[in-house]
This record gives sequence, structure tokens and C-alpha cells, in this order.
Amino acid sequence: MTVNSKQTNKLILCVMFSMMLVNCQNTPSNNSNNPIDSTAGASSRMKTDSQAEAAPLDTITSLADQKDTVAYFRAPDGKVYKVELADENGNLVKPQSYVEKTTDSLYCITDLFLGTERKNAKSTFLIKTIKFYNTVNALKVTLAADSIMRNLNPAITTAINSPRVIQEKRNVNIKTAFIYAISRENDNDFHLIIGDTLPYNAAKSLNVELAGIPNPANTSKDTLTKVRTKVEAYFGEKCSGAYSVFTPPIKISVSGSLFYDIGHPPGLVGTGIYKPSSSWEIHPMSDIVFK
Repeated sequence: MTVNSKQTNKLILCVMFSMMLVNCQNTPSNNSNNPIDSTAGASSRMKTDSQAEAAPLDTITSLADQKDTVAYFRAPDGKVYKVELADENGNLVKPQSYVEKTTDSLYCITDLFLGTERKNAKSTFLIKTIKFYNTVNALKVTLAADSIMRNLNPAITTAINSPRVIQEKRNVNIKTAFIYAISRENDNDFHLIIGDTLPYNAAKSLNVELAGIPNPANTSKDTLTKVRTKVEAYFGEKCSGAYSVFTPPIKISVSGSLFYDIGHPPGLVGTGIYKPSSSWEIHPMSDIVFK
């Protein structure tokens, strides 16, 4: 069969068109119907949106570095938590506008305990075996009711040498709990508001106190110094009575001696909704493990 030049040209054009069509089909497209590219595009947009959202906020590795009401705290293990500063009523505050009400010039300059209420009991870890509990609530259901603790005879007082009563003479460990908020009080103790549940439940929560270093030194000084160093290595320095509130809460295991806070009525200590329903505490803390 004889093929004229017109037919030849037509054949060449067809071949070229076919090659172009195949090439187009195998080339990645920006069309959102392409599942691979659609996913990549979404991932890229999510990253951009996330970066844009976080841009106005600090990412800090020490609570002392927070400059605004809200920041993101990166823990030593790389986990990141949203942290908001709040007063006792749960109102958000700026670091520079919240000054701890203390006249002691050593506040946050030293780690020494600066208080006087039940000083000896607060800064002494019992020499006893540790009783283990799986949760905060598992411990709380074993504790005497507030109505009993506030009406003992002889009564617990706030005197420096007010001793532990029999109900307080127990060392405990809670295997799993969550830190919702932390503050540094004007006596240099830290309040850690811990609980079991998500969301928070005041009935299943507890105040745990990281004690200031005993002064003069006692038999518990080394233990209390070690755990205080551990907490400060995790959170960095914190020099404000404002509570740092964490989202999500920080998972821990914690140990210490039981203590009844006769100086504060139930439901007073804490911030906003994060206020345990009882005045029972672990005080002082003797160890903590961040999970």
C-alpha cells in the first residue's frame, strides 16, 4: 500500500498526540481528585495552619520563661503541653501582673522552707514502709473524713511543732495520677493538683506538696532535696504563685507522707475547678516519676 505525504503527516501527528496523552496521565497533578496529591496537600495545609496557630505563643522549656497568659511547654521527654497561667479563682493572668503576696526576701531566691505552720511535720518524711495504691481515689477512700479530722481531740493545730496524728502516719505511693496544675507558694512549697480522671473530678483529686528544704536541716533533708531537684529539672524554675494549668494533664507516679492541712478548709486549695474536695494531702512528696 502506498502512503502519501498527507497520510504520513497525519500518522505522525496521531503518534505524537498518543505519546503526549500517556505522559499526561502519568504525571502528578494538582487536581484534588488525585488521592495522593490530595493527601499531600492536606498534610501541607495542616502543617501550615498549625504553625500559624502556634506562632503567637511561646514554646518554652522552663515555666519561668512564660511571657504571656498561654504558652506551650516542652518537657524534657519531648512531650508538649499547653500551659495557661491562672489565679486561685481560675482567672487567666499574665506573669508580670501576678506577684506572690510575700514579704520574705528569700522567696524564690532559696529553696528553703519559709513557713511556720506545722513546719516540722511538713518537712519530715516518715520512716515507714510505703503502701501502694493504683489511683488517687483508691487512696482517698481509705482516709478519714474531713469532719473527723477537724474535730479530733486533741485537735490538730497550726503550731510549728504540731505533730502528725495517727491518721497521718502513713507513707503512700500512687501508681498512676495526672498533674493538672502547679504553683509555688510563698513558703517555697509547690502545690501539685493531681487527679485520676479525664475530665477532672474534685472528689478524685488531691494536693501534693513539694516541700521547701528544711531549715535547720533534719533527717529528711537529702530525700527532699533530691525530689525537689527532680521536679525543678522537669519544669525548670517557677517563681510565681499563679498556677500553671496543663492541657493535657501530665502523667506521673508519686510517693510521700500523708498530711492533713488543718490551715485550709476543703475545696480552697487550687485554681478554678481544679480544687480537691478534701484537705488531705501528700506532704512532703518523697519521689515522683514522670511517665
